[in-house]
Amino acid sequence: MDKNTIIGFILIAAIVFVFSALNKPSEAEIAKRKKYNDSIALVQQQQAVIQQQADATKLNSANPDSTALNDSAAVALKSDAFGAFKTAAFGEEKFFTVENELIRLKFSNKGGRIYSAELKNYRTHDSLPLILFDKDESALGFTLTTTNNRVVNTADLYFEPVGEVTKDAKGNQTFVFRLKTDQPGSYLDFIYTIPANDYMVKYDIKATNMNAIIPPSMNLLEMNWSAKIRQQEKGRQFEERYSALHFKYLTDDVNKLKETKNDQEDPANKVKWIAFKDQFFSTILIADESFVSTSLTSEMMPEKSGYLKSFSSKMAVGFDPAGNQPTGFRFFFGPNRYKILSGYDKGVQGDEKLYLRDLIPLGWTIFGWVNRFMIIPMFNLFSTFIGSFGLIILLMTVVIKIVLFRMTYKSYVSSAK
Repeated sequence: MDKNTIIGFILIAAIVFVFSALNKPSEAEIAKRKKYNDSIALVQQQQAVIQQQADATKLNSANPDSTALNDSAAVALKSDAFGAFKTAAFGEEKFFTVENELIRLKFSNKGGRIYSAELKNYRTHDSLPLILFDKDESALGFTLTTTNNRVVNTADLYFEPVGEVTKDAKGNQTFVFRLKTDQPGSYLDFIYTIPANDYMVKYDIKATNMNAIIPPSMNLLEMNWSAKIRQQEKGRQFEERYSALHFKYLTDDVNKLKETKNDQEDPANKVKWIAFKDQFFSTILIADESFVSTSLTSEMMPEKSGYLKSFSSKMAVGFDPAGNQPTGFRFFFGPNRYKILSGYDKGVQGDEKLYLRDLIPLGWTIFGWVNRFMIIPMFNLFSTFIGSFGLIILLMTVVIKIVLFRMTYKSYVSSAK
């Protein structure tokens, strides 16, 4: 073995050693990974409990004499898996409807979530009520880790409504779902405020005396939000082309996932809002502060499924177990209309503007200006007394052709002279 070969081996060994040292995880990263693995193990434990319940149900059918014993064992297992939230692990799903002049929302006590959203002033191509989502087409849940290492998801728990829907002098309605624990005076409230005449719904999560149940160090809530986007129009091509998952960085521009194929992105910076958008309507989740550790996914749906795409988002949001500061959101359920979306930035400081209007594809440079100052105002004018989008588009086409004809005719006459 010559000298050059020996030197080569030494250099390779040195490179391997340095690379291993640089890529060795820190103590914080090791602890984070351990916590993640522990959470996965606890979730698997809960899934095992659910499977045991299913097995017990099958056994009860075959052996009726063992029903009471198996039910008791299943309840005990489930109670242990949900820890302090065991009282909320059992229940019956019930529904509550709240509406204003523009939207009709149905709530479910299971998960304390919005079960369906209907836009009252719009219809589908076949004159049916325009529903953005219903039943299991949409899901929203928060992961809670307890002081005794139980991991639960709010989507699996049963909330209780607090009183009736209240209405203030301006017509704003407030509806509260409460997630109780086995400790009196310790609970979590989901507070929904539906305005009298707006598409924007306020949504707050407020803890009360949860310090003994949720570790004070748990200052972030992990959350999952997903939805299947319905095909609302008869023709799928254009609706699919203009349906996409959009998101806005806290201090930067609006971005989107690809419309024409499956796509996934993990934004590196804080995110202000996430929009599940189709061609004419959107469901938007806006954080009062911001989302962190965000992961976004868009999947194409089969043509005959009745859906365009499936969107999902995983993120974390600030949380105060002591309840001094609620975790706040806003939900927008409405049309992609420039006037409406841009209206939420009126009177708002530059850094705090939402720029929801960027969901509308206006086109580049001069085309964007034409759309903004000519096409959109014309559409808004016609829509004040015409309810059919098809008729509005037809009239706009006629007007544009007349304008272009006059311009072309004048140009032709001038050149002929």
